[in-house]
Amino acid sequence: MARVSIPSRLFTIDWLIQPIAKVQFTGTFFNGRNAAGVGGLRQGFVILADDRFRAIRAKGGWAQLTYLATNRLTFNVYGGQESNRTADLLRGQIARNFAYAANVRYRIGSNVLIGAEANQVRTNYFGGPLRLVNHYDLALAYLF
Repeated sequence: MARVSIPSRLFTIDWLIQPIAKVQFTGTFFNGRNAAGVGGLRQGFVILADDRFRAIRAKGGWAQLTYLATNRLTFNVYGGQESNRTADLLRGQIARNFAYAANVRYRIGSNVLIGAEANQVRTNYFGGPLRLVNHYDLALAYLF
């Protein structure tokens, strides 16, 4: 089989809006083909039965609202999704991923953070089931 290149063609936009000193609204939106490199779903293309390749058309994005309670404490809520065009998919591939979460972070030192998060990911498979996965995380981070 010859080497094949499947280009990504994407429109993206991102934002940071800070309407008041303690509130930030950030996010991004994308639309195009072969979006696997954007960090969403792993499938950017399909290999058809006759050894042809087809880029998957996708759109999605995420948004986060942050409350900066103090210079050490932040609260965040966010959500995002990627939807792949089902006409481009093979049965069993992911058609849509939707995630939402809330977290809190506290800076215990100049370069040490602790945090907790709860989130849920909802995954729809083309021709298949809806899968729900809950995550509950604790984190300790060192900033370099």
